[in-house]
Amino acid sequence: MKTFARIVLCCSIGLFLVSLWQPAFSVERGTRIDTWDSVLCLCIGWLGLLEGKAGVTWIANPLLLMAWITFWEPRASFIFSIPAAVASTSFLLCTQITANEAGHVGTICQYHLGYWLWLSSTIVMLAGNGIQIIVLYGKPRPTAGQPNKSEPQPKVAHFESA
Repeated sequence: MKTFARIVLCCSIGLFLVSLWQPAFSVERGTRIDTWDSVLCLCIGWLGLLEGKAGVTWIANPLLLMAWITFWEPRASFIFSIPAAVASTSFLLCTQITANEAGHVGTICQYHLGYWLWLSSTIVMLAGNGIQIIVLYGKPRPTAGQPNKSEPQPKVAHFESA
């Protein structure tokens, strides 16, 4: 299971790092289309938390970081992975974003590879944690009237009468 855990962690971090060198999305403002780089979104995206809307999805980054840090405790990591995946996915629901420091709003017109890799990074963590929890902690529950085979059964002595 440790090998699986390492693969999941490395894939998630790798996808995130590769996403930083890719464009994230394009914003249309009138006749102009601006493409935002992922590393720029990471560096200044926290400012969007102050405004709300699409900027709130940036919160997925510290949640994903906490999921990585706590990865060796799958339950804790899973708790951080869920909102990270939800926040990163919710960006797909946003149609407009603040396009510059003057507060002008632009329409998100295209999602690029950087966004999809970032989203994949959060989904890989969520799925990896879910699989670890199922394998490590998921014990089959006996149905009514059937003994649980994972627990030792008491031995019953049989006596024959003479």
